[in-house]
Amino acid sequence: MSDLLRLLRALDDEALAALASPGLLRRARKDLAADSRHAIHEVTGEGLVVALGGHTVRIPPSGASGATCSCRATGCCRHVLAALLLVRGSGESAGAPPDDGEEESPPGDAERQRDALASLLA
Repeated sequence: MSDLLRLLRALDDEALAALASPGLLRRARKDLAADSRHAIHEVTGEGLVVALGGHTVRIPPSGASGATCSCRATGCCRHVLAALLLVRGSGESAGAPPDDGEEESPPGDAERQRDALASLLA
């Protein structure tokens, strides 16, 4: 697995919401659940290309903050967030929060996620 995939999979909901907004993250999650037409393609040296319905999201090796979408939105759109959710998990359950909060992150997990986000945004 590439370093880029490792970094993207380490992004939690807080980090994804920071790229846009919590509302846009909820919309992205709904879009991903409603449309099963998506695929992840890794392009060596050029990052990832994610096809979501009729849109194409490109995630460069520099990470999530440099991601672009074929839609008209400027900045981070719901398609970019959906692509990041898709990379992080799979299908409808991508990025879903734990049922009752019973699952706890392993010690040090939050620090690794912060470090991953910092390196993505650098």
